[in-house]
Amino acid sequence: MRTVCRFAMQPLAKYASEHLTDRPARLPPTRSSSPPRLHPDHLHLSGGRSGATVLGQGSADASPKRESEASAPPGGPGRLGGKAEMVFVWLTAFFLVVALIVLVIYQLMCLADLEFDYINPFDSSSRINKVIMPEFVLQALLSVLFLLSGHWAMFLLSVPMVYYNYTLYQRRQHLVDVTEIFNQLGREKKRRLFKIVSLIVLLFLSLFWMIWSVLSEEDE
Repeated sequence: MRTVCRFAMQPLAKYASEHLTDRPARLPPTRSSSPPRLHPDHLHLSGGRSGATVLGQGSADASPKRESEASAPPGGPGRLGGKAEMVFVWLTAFFLVVALIVLVIYQLMCLADLEFDYINPFDSSSRINKVIMPEFVLQALLSVLFLLSGHWAMFLLSVPMVYYNYTLYQRRQHLVDVTEIFNQLGREKKRRLFKIVSLIVLLFLSLFWMIWSVLSEEDE
């Protein structure tokens, strides 16, 4: 019986020795400690994604700035400040012109009272001479205001009166002489009437531009 079993097992042993001993033993896969290698295409794609992410963050940061700029007034702070300054300039010019008109009308009233013998020549001349220098100073301030604010047309309209006042002051003819006031009554009245007309033109122009500046600021 043993002899039969051995005889039967010999072909199996021979087959196993011929076919199974040449094949290497398969080992279970092990994890390598080295990092995985990435293909250059993978790096390019990942760099593009990171760049897109950075760009997205930059656009997200810039969006609040754009919204703040969009919510700002169209004129900007500088422009609004300029409009407010123009309103202040025209308002100041308006009050200066009104003060000049009041002073010149006061002088005309003194001359009219003298003409109708309501006051004597000494009182009339002394009252007029008290307000002549303030008139000259206010007229010069008005011209300087137009010059500094850049309103050249208004400056050219007001500077002839400043030059005329300066000429009278240089010739020492700006004050009214008590002894010659009756002889110079007509000339003094014409001089002040000319000033009144010029100041009324400046008054209407200043009022017009002041209203224009206020309305344009409200529209913006």
